[in-house]
Amino acid sequence: MAFPKRGTRKITVEGNVYSYFISQHEPDVTVYVQRVEGKCALLIAYFHLQTITPHIIRQVVEMGIAKGWQESDVSGEFRMGHLDAKIDNFERMIQRWNEGQDKWEQTVNEG
Repeated sequence: MAFPKRGTRKITVEGNVYSYFISQHEPDVTVYVQRVEGKCALLIAYFHLQTITPHIIRQVVEMGIAKGWQESDVSGEFRMGHLDAKIDNFERMIQRWNEGQDKWEQTVNEG
């Protein structure tokens, strides 16, 4: 699959440069990633999130590598499926921080 010229961005993960683009088709957001240099399969991940940040893209690449993406068939696609529950997005980080803050306040008030 050829990447479009518009909307393609680059990110460096573990010393390798990757190109990615995001396609939004309700209700899903699809992320496509490929290495800029060298050959590997096209990494594809799906989300229900509305905002995909570079932090999320980095996690997608890291999970793909952990699942064997770079060593997979160079002519095909490496589909990761829906990753909403597997990534650490900003909203989830804020929620965990608030939960931790509530526990801390509860401990202080009880003590």
